[in-house]
Amino acid sequence: MNAEEPPPPGWFWRGLARSPLLWLGLRTWSRGLLRVHVEGAENLRPGSPAVYAGNHGSHYDLLILLAVLSGTPRIRVVPASWHKLLTMPVVGPLLRAHGAVPVNHAPEAAAERTVTLRRLLGHLRAGRSVAIWPEGRRNDRLGSFEPGAALLAWQAGVPLVPFTLRGVQPLFKKVGWPDRLTGKVTVVFHAALDPRAIAATVAAQGGDFAAQLAAVTAELRNGVAGALDYPDRPAA
Repeated sequence: MNAEEPPPPGWFWRGLARSPLLWLGLRTWSRGLLRVHVEGAENLRPGSPAVYAGNHGSHYDLLILLAVLSGTPRIRVVPASWHKLLTMPVVGPLLRAHGAVPVNHAPEAAAERTVTLRRLLGHLRAGRSVAIWPEGRRNDRLGSFEPGAALLAWQAGVPLVPFTLRGVQPLFKKVGWPDRLTGKVTVVFHAALDPRAIAATVAAQGGDFAAQLAAVTAELRNGVAGALDYPDRPAA
């Protein structure tokens, strides 16, 4: 545990995180107020681990994805979450009790991110899926993708499933209550990528490890961008 990571949640939060009523409430909120609709459900990977990675357009993105995946039998997903979110009241201990892994995107926190990747890799090897937002922060345009999601799926030998969240941008705008809690969101799951196959193609053309990882990350970003409903800023 690093210096900024809060202590493990107590019995109350662990029990609440396992409560079916909590997840039923989350799904009711997502379907009722956000009117969440799912496309590409056939691309989900129930019963086997996968890395789910997509765009980050609002502060509700993690809750939306958990609401969708919690309603899918035989999918147990562990999210990578901004480390400061895990220190906030209520949502912080709940996410920690669910197993969320903290991610610190500060430039000086490279060592912490290495630990984060190892923890997420451990979840994949134990048969759990992980969810990642490769931009590392919320953006008004699709930002460049960090290679962590591609690297995890490659190392674990699991599918990399791109997803696109549509209709989430208005949820972040400074609108009045209760409109801030309502919307019309679509979650699009794209066909899974095989990172090792992509890397092998690049390697056959003489590409080194960096080129192979970049190719997998580019394929991931292209998949997410293909269904985006807000501006796409080309990766630098």
